[in-house]
Amino acid sequence: MALLGDVAKGLGGAGPVVLVGVGALILGPRLLRMAGRATRPVAKTVIRTVARSAGAAREGFEDMVEESRTEVEAAAAAGGKPKSRPRKRSAPAHHRRAAPGATA
Repeated sequence: MALLGDVAKGLGGAGPVVLVGVGALILGPRLLRMAGRATRPVAKTVIRTVARSAGAAREGFEDMVEESRTEVEAAAAAGGKPKSRPRKRSAPAHHRRAAPGATA
């Protein structure tokens, strides 16, 4: 311990910073490996969950597309138009933006 104290005194105010840096260089790789081992199962679980959710979303989207195709084909076979969905209502007048140059 006396050796570390002598080194710290010899470096002046930067001594503790240098010692911390040397300690980080020595212990860093070991700590990173330990952290990697600890976080790997969590990362795998997150990836699996995201993959399952993406698969479910894709399946739902494919089902909607297939349903729409079926409706369009059935309407075309019957000689009519496919069902249309109601349009969004426009915003109330006080929420609409005025056209450029228009006065209120």
